Amino acid sequence: MSLLFIPGGGRDNCLEEFALPDFQFSFQLHGTHWRSAGQGWFYPEHEHPLLEINLVVDGFQKMIINDVPYEQSPGDLVIIPPSYTHASETNALEGVTYFCLHLDIDDRSLAYSIFHPPQLFYAADSHMTERLRPILNQLMEASRHSAAMSQLERMKLRTYVLQLLIVLIEHRLEGNDSLEPAAASKDEGRGPSLEIIKLREQNVLESRVQDLFYEQQLPELPLDHSLFPPHRWVGLFTLTCSDREFWTKPDRFWAKSLLEDVLAPHGTSVIIMEASRMTAVLFSTEISVPHLEQLMEEARRGLEQKLAVPMAAGLGGVTADLASMRAMYEQSMRTFQDGLPDSTINRTMNEFVHRIIRNAMSYIQYEYANREFSLSMLANRLDVTPNYLSALFTSETGLSFTRHLTQIRMERAKTLLRETNLKIYQICHNTGYSDQAYFSRLFKSLEGVSPYDYRIRSSST
Repeated sequence: MSLLFIPGGGRDNCLEEFALPDFQFSFQLHGTHWRSAGQGWFYPEHEHPLLEINLVVDGFQKMIINDVPYEQSPGDLVIIPPSYTHASETNALEGVTYFCLHLDIDDRSLAYSIFHPPQLFYAADSHMTERLRPILNQLMEASRHSAAMSQLERMKLRTYVLQLLIVLIEHRLEGNDSLEPAAASKDEGRGPSLEIIKLREQNVLESRVQDLFYEQQLPELPLDHSLFPPHRWVGLFTLTCSDREFWTKPDRFWAKSLLEDVLAPHGTSVIIMEASRMTAVLFSTEISVPHLEQLMEEARRGLEQKLAVPMAAGLGGVTADLASMRAMYEQSMRTFQDGLPDSTINRTMNEFVHRIIRNAMSYIQYEYANREFSLSMLANRLDVTPNYLSALFTSETGLSFTRHLTQIRMERAKTLLRETNLKIYQICHNTGYSDQAYFSRLFKSLEGVSPYDYRIRSSST
């Protein structure tokens, strides 16, 4: 069904008409920064799936691209295609000031044109550099004040990148080069690299998550959970630094990488970088609610230690419902807007998962191997009635208490079957069951194979 046209509409008595084919593309700008370095500075050899433009503003830089050295003086620039290895260094006599950006575009024809420049080095007085330099100057100036940009200035940034794309494409056309790969080209039929596919998917995911922060969900348009990483819980917190200068420096990119490393063992993380803060969203498949407060504090301390800047944290919460993402984001922002001291910030949160259920799940994690453990015992410890706890547990988690306890026991049983030589009856007892026959029947009903067959299958993979 077309969202734009009525099928066949307007054909009656139409005298003449023309149409352009539909097309859509997006571009991404990454790692844009300006840096001044002294004598003896160097950047080690590396590669990445993006096009890089590197302009020397002052001083000297030797850029080594695929083992070929290029000496850059003020005004010289290099264009480095994706996946080309490169390293840079100054000499013993002078330092360097340079400006660098990384670019991706997902249109095949445009990408081929831009990612395969006719040459890599362009002197300061070349026609190409003279056309690019005013645009790069605008981007360079913007990078100095990125933490205090207005919405209009952010829109202008996009126009600068579009101008840059136009210059790069026209440069190819002026050389009478086709925008499409030649039939004999080694790139014929080759799609984008795995690295760029992953980067583009991450960009799309970040955009979807950010939409959840700002857009009100309509009841008639339910969220499509398949568009997001698999999850049982979603947690959110925000980190910021009161030193606004920090957000104008390349360390902001390092901060994102450090935060991703902290969260990686606990699920799939999405880090949204904004003008003067970054918001972490963790998609967790763990059975129990993740201890987000501890992760947030670990991340905050780790970033402070690595980056040598004070960081403040705002906890949004943990939820099983993506529709709560906007409320959690607003909650994390509120801790900063209210001017709360750091000691208070780390204790403030909106209980998107009820406190009683969070405590209940912690008890279950410790008591699952106790054969006497029951809903009544848990309710007594939490000082609530069993009926109230049962109803609250199901409404908050979507699972009954018994189902949740069984899942934890089965996951533990599978771990013991894979990683130990314990006998089946020992695993049965270690996971809270006294009847081995019942344990085996339950295991097979949930996993499709007996505990013995599961162990055999696991050892052969």
